[in-house]
Amino acid sequence: MTSHPSPDVTVVICTKSRPKLVTRALTAVEALDPRPAAVLVIDNAPEDNRTYDVVHRFTQARYVREPAPGLNHARNRAIGECQTEIAAFLDDDSVPAPEWVGVIEERFRSPKLGACVSRVEPYGPPTPGQRLFELAGGLSRGDTPVLLPSDRRRPLRGIRVPLIAWAVELGVGCGLAVRTEMVQRAGGFDPLFGTGAPLPGGDETDVLWRLMVAGCDVAYEPNARVFHEHRQDRESVARQLCGYQRGTSAFLFKSLQAAPVKEKGPILFTLLWRLLKPGYRLARKILRKDPLAAMLLVKLGWNSLTGPLIYLAARRSDSPAADPRSIRGLRT
Repeated sequence: MTSHPSPDVTVVICTKSRPKLVTRALTAVEALDPRPAAVLVIDNAPEDNRTYDVVHRFTQARYVREPAPGLNHARNRAIGECQTEIAAFLDDDSVPAPEWVGVIEERFRSPKLGACVSRVEPYGPPTPGQRLFELAGGLSRGDTPVLLPSDRRRPLRGIRVPLIAWAVELGVGCGLAVRTEMVQRAGGFDPLFGTGAPLPGGDETDVLWRLMVAGCDVAYEPNARVFHEHRQDRESVARQLCGYQRGTSAFLFKSLQAAPVKEKGPILFTLLWRLLKPGYRLARKILRKDPLAAMLLVKLGWNSLTGPLIYLAARRSDSPAADPRSIRGLRT
């Protein structure tokens, strides 16, 4: 077997006017062993210069201002600015384990790997919001490594599912590392999804799926650990979960539209299940077998239904964000 060298990694922190969190994240990045080749902070449509002032206190970090609002505009700017083979995205409200970059470097020894999803655990003492978020599934995907598409026939939560359902399962952006050239060829991150858009979710799932469609591997690596500070109050987490539901159903609808006719069946099946799942969970709630509140399950069901409609409205919009060609720094 041919041995491939470990590729260089740039740690990317996308943020918007949250200098205290950026300070904490950069301090944790400084403690990484091994250190990344570079650190890039993308300040997304900032309201002031506070993040700029913070970044310049850290010698390894480089500051870039991205004026177009939206997380995926920031991510695409990072892909265009990145000078290493791998970009490892870290949320500004997250802290990586010291070995995080080293594990990612080792995973990307495989030249076919397009993306690696980290294991994300809660950061800090429990809060009502954190408890609710973890009850709803959280961001960790367990102790077992996954490599797609080769593990596609492995049961997911005890059930055989289509490959696209695995993309939904692993679609976590905090700690997501990507091979920049492969993401560029796949079209980058879709700016219709992500924070600041009507669809605050589904964006990581979308890029993982397009990488697999393009013939790349996608991995989940539980030894690449990141700790994420969840929102503290239950109301904020409920809104976040509803956004995720809209984003996921919108992603599946988008993928259904883009797929060849012979490949639409598994995607349609997964979309229908996602639309029906909150109702199934509500029935289980009546039997006292679901931990979420009944009203939240109703809201999740409604947001699942509206996701495709919101995506269609966004696609028909005259906004430049609806045009993938507006992604700066990417090859067309």
